[in-house]
Amino acid sequence: MIEAIVVIQNREEQRHGPGARLELGGDASVIPLPGAPPLLACIELSDGQVFLDAAAGANLRVNGARLGAGDARLLQAGDLIELPGGGATIECRGGGAELRLRVVADAPPAPTVEASGETTPEAPIIKPERVRRAVAKTPPAALLAGGARRWRIPIVVLAIALPFVALGILSLLAVPVEIRIEPPPDSWRASNSLLRLNFGGRVLLLPGAHRLRAEREGYHPLDLEYRVSDAEGQRVTLQMQPLPGILEVSSAPVSGRAVFIDGEARGVTPLRGLKLPGGRHRIRVRGDDYQDFETELVIEGLGRVQQLAVQLRPAWAVVHVNTRPPGATVAVDGTERGVTPAALELKAGAHTLRFTRDGFRPVLQSLVAEADTEVTLPDVVLGAAVGRLVVETEPRGARLSVDGLDRGATPLSLDLDPGRHSLQLFTPGYARLEHSVTIESRKTERLKLRLEAMYGEIDLRVAPSGAQVRVGDDEPFVGSRVLRLIALPHPIEISLDGYGAEQLSVTPRPGERRVVSVQLETLRALREARRPQVIETKAGQKLLLLRPGRFSLGSSRREAARRANEALYEVQLTRAYYLGEQEVTNAQYRLFDPSHASGRFASHNLDADEQPVVAVGWEQAAHYCNWLSAQQGLPLAYPPDASGRPQRAAVPNTGYRLPTEAEWVWAARYRGGQRTPAPRYDWGSELPPPAGAGNFADLGAHPTLSNVLRAYRDGFIASAPSSAGVANPLGFFGLAGNVAEWMNDAYATPKAGALLRDPRGPGEGEHHVIRGASWRHWSETQLRSSFRDYGSKPRDDLGFRLARSGD
Repeated sequence: MIEAIVVIQNREEQRHGPGARLELGGDASVIPLPGAPPLLACIELSDGQVFLDAAAGANLRVNGARLGAGDARLLQAGDLIELPGGGATIECRGGGAELRLRVVADAPPAPTVEASGETTPEAPIIKPERVRRAVAKTPPAALLAGGARRWRIPIVVLAIALPFVALGILSLLAVPVEIRIEPPPDSWRASNSLLRLNFGGRVLLLPGAHRLRAEREGYHPLDLEYRVSDAEGQRVTLQMQPLPGILEVSSAPVSGRAVFIDGEARGVTPLRGLKLPGGRHRIRVRGDDYQDFETELVIEGLGRVQQLAVQLRPAWAVVHVNTRPPGATVAVDGTERGVTPAALELKAGAHTLRFTRDGFRPVLQSLVAEADTEVTLPDVVLGAAVGRLVVETEPRGARLSVDGLDRGATPLSLDLDPGRHSLQLFTPGYARLEHSVTIESRKTERLKLRLEAMYGEIDLRVAPSGAQVRVGDDEPFVGSRVLRLIALPHPIEISLDGYGAEQLSVTPRPGERRVVSVQLETLRALREARRPQVIETKAGQKLLLLRPGRFSLGSSRREAARRANEALYEVQLTRAYYLGEQEVTNAQYRLFDPSHASGRFASHNLDADEQPVVAVGWEQAAHYCNWLSAQQGLPLAYPPDASGRPQRAAVPNTGYRLPTEAEWVWAARYRGGQRTPAPRYDWGSELPPPAGAGNFADLGAHPTLSNVLRAYRDGFIASAPSSAGVANPLGFFGLAGNVAEWMNDAYATPKAGALLRDPRGPGEGEHHVIRGASWRHWSETQLRSSFRDYGSKPRDDLGFRLARSGD
């Protein structure tokens, strides 16, 4: 790289730096040669190199080779420039970063040329290609004499100045852009860069689209387009991507094995030219009948080739087997593999070996083979030839034990060692049979044995007596009978129209009689037994099951505080029914009638969600029951008449309704099945009630209520929540107090002493029966369990609970 030109002439030195342009010629030249034309050539230092450009007609020679007009020649140390006509000679010598030009001989003096009086300006620095264009346009040599100097200098100056002017204009328009490439490329180039000038990693680029190309060994060539704006401080940062590595995989002693890279199948061995990104990879070569090979390999990348030679290990073991005597057939896992002695190739894992030879017992042997091993097993000793025993029994299926070892169920065919063997046969219901047999080698012994049945008796007693009985698959018979049966389980079915069939299994005891009694239930009774104990409405009420029964309704004439409407008579309930666990609440009723309000008593609220609904008449209660039935698709217990008023259905159905007076009393006084009614009061025979007996007009309600129980407090001035207090023994709340309740029955006084079945009261009437005390009641008459009231209008202490027939 040349950084300066040193000219030595007449023992004087001139130093010219980068971009120097030295004219070679007459007296006005930078390198004056007396007697020479004004311009023979130009010597220029550009981009670290020195060029010689000849003028027209200069007739120069370099190292003896003629240099024509407009030709350019790169000058190096050792070159010799010969001037025309035997004039001066210039030697080129190198000295580090310098090229030294020494004029060694002067040409004879040339004729004097009259000066024009003009001064030759100092030549500007230009690039070599610009000089060549200027030389090409130099006037003919004839014009260089005399007055030619008057126009030569302006032309030369203009030719030199134009590139610099253009460069200056472009430099004003260009933008310096910093280009950073990682890793640094071996070479790069950018399109449209100005003069490839580099200022600390920046290049001058005109705004607009450009293309950058870079190359580095081991990396993908970089070739991309980018756009330069006119903003200052622009930077282009690029990352060169390394080339993938090249992996070659081979396997021995066999090829054609699948290769998996990071779990993905990539070919079979030998595998060539497999490109992988640099980094760690999991490599597996599937062995098939060899063991799989797995390893981790770091791929270097950068286009480098790496080789992996895989040595596959056998996936089998070599097992040497022999027998005494030899010549036995050996089977491995059921497949014959040869005759002993034998060398077996077995896959790694568990195997079963079977050795057989005529006249000898088969021998089984288990083995766990390990891959890539070779073992020799101890000799297998074959036992003496076996005999065969075939056993059949009556009945079939008896268990056979040979010499105390269970061998299965008959019929059986067994191989046994020669000699005497003890047999035991047994099956349920038959006596155990013992037998002995002698087995001879290579012979078959056949036995047909009968087992003796053991019997017992079943004294079968059925009711009703007309029921039909079938035992197993035998012919049916009617009524009770003593059955003699084998001591095995026997299925028995007993049936009769109108009754539920019974199926049972009986097992007689050998030599004994056993009594078995069967009572068929009517279909009605079975339905009752299967009836659910609790049902729930769409509004969330629970109703409890009560079964039918017979009881007395009313009170004795001798009972203190008795009322005249409490006539004593007998009632027979014949159908099961359900009764509400609690009185219907305000919240449950408002699902049907959102506008309903139970109101207040004095300053006390009766309208809370959990309090029983009051201020409803009998018809409103009946309408609610119909609405609830419709929610579940049940028939209406109170179909409306032409005016829309609810009427009791002519025949009781399963829709929701109010309880009949008899149903309410059966639950309240008789607890759904007691032989005698509850005492005078729900809690006993005396007043005042014990704590928690119910919600009545207690001392806390005074003076809000004028008449109260003086020695009792229940904690509520008006109605309590429907779930308050303690349930009666059947689980019902509020039957003794809280609010009185509408009954299904129209009001009437029944005839004393009569027996009524499922009474429902008169078909119609202005008034309806009301049962139970309320939070307003306090007297001996009102608190009695037999207290019977009636009414036709709503009250603030009168509500209702639900009922529903069982069928």
